[in-house]
Parts: sequence; C-alpha cells; structure tokens
Amino acid sequence: MRNRFQVKLITVTPGAILSLQKHHHRSEHWIVVKGTAQLTRGGGLPTPLNKNREPDLSYVTGTVDGLAPHLRPGQILSLESTTYPGTTEEELLPRIEKTGLKVGQNIFLVYSPEREDPGSKDFNPGNIPKVIGGHTPACFEVGTALYAGAIKRLVPVSSPKTAEITKLLENIYRAFNIGLVNGMNLPAVIAIVSIRVSCLESLHLVAPTTYVLLRIASRARRLR
Repeated sequence: MRNRFQVKLITVTPGAILSLQKHHHRSEHWIVVKGTAQLTRGGGLPTPLNKNREPDLSYVTGTVDGLAPHLRPGQILSLESTTYPGTTEEELLPRIEKTGLKVGQNIFLVYSPEREDPGSKDFNPGNIPKVIGGHTPACFEVGTALYAGAIKRLVPVSSPKTAEITKLLENIYRAFNIGLVNGMNLPAVIAIVSIRVSCLESLHLVAPTTYVLLRIASRARRLR
C-alpha cells in the first residue's frame, strides 16, 4: 500500500513526528495540528456515551474540524468508528463541504467499520472481510481503491448508513452470544464442546450499542 498512496500524518503530538523521524525516513508530509485534542487518540476514534447515555461524537466531529484546514481536492475521508446510522452523512459531510470542497466530486467520503478478532491466529486486519459504503459511486470507487491495497476481501454496500448498521448488528450479535454464555455459567460444558467466544477484548464497543439503538428508535419516533 505504501507504494500506491502518499501518506500524510496529522497529529497534535510533536513527539509522534520526532519518533517517526528517529526510526523511519524523514518526510515533509508530517503536520502538527494545534488545539485539536481529539486527534491524540491512537487507532480508531472512540464513540463513548455521554452523561445522558447518548453517543458522544465529540472525538469524531472534533477530528474532522481539526482536519478541515488541511483538506485538499483528491483526498478521501473514511470513518471507521462504531456509531449510529447517519453519522457519516449528517455530521461529517457538512463539515467537509464547509471548506468549499464537494463530496463526490473533488473529495471523497466513505464509512468502513473497523473489524477485529483479537487473539486470533487465523485472522488479522488484512484477511477479515471489510464492509464499505460510499456517499456517492465515486466515493465508493475511491474508497475501494484505497482499501484494496491492504484488505483481501471488500464487502460493498449501498451507502454509509447501510455500512453503519452492519457494525451495530455485528455488535448486537456479539453482545447476545457473550451474554448468553455468561448467563449459562457452565464452564464444564463450555470446555467439553470447546465453545469459543471471540472478540472478548472488544467489549468496550458492545456496551454503547444498546444506547445507539435507543437513539435510532427515538429519531424514528420523531420522524413519525
């Protein structure tokens, strides 16, 4: 993938760039952004719950606001955080287009949820099928070109909203199975039949899912 795309690091932590300069080749494409604390989080952007048990999108929206001055034609933004359907197009899209860029024409937007199987020897980010939905056909095409360089199998869906709901359904499935096994409390039976509950390390993604669904239901009632 490194041979096909120019990589630009944007961070609020100067130490991250110094570390890269020490251990890797120097690059003029490393930028320090001031006043965007949300960018300090490593890996995917978190979507925790606020005090009202509603999805807190401040990390996501704050990051996009911090990136806005550095957006240029030809770039693509991909959201991978667990969130409610509509986030990509209702929260990210307007912020991007405030810069004067037009999503689907000269900048591209997709949602492609992060998927992991922690502790697995057989699966890694490269061979776990990855769902992707673009705001427009052009967004989908660019997003597919980006991920195809690192992911063996891409699963196309019709829109970012569809991709967002697939992540919630996966978390619901996981939460149900973990809850069922924990409720049974039958370690002997589990040992005998070799039941394997995967992705236990991803439980931090499961708990907020219930409240994300409540938000969806609430939005549906208001639309009626």
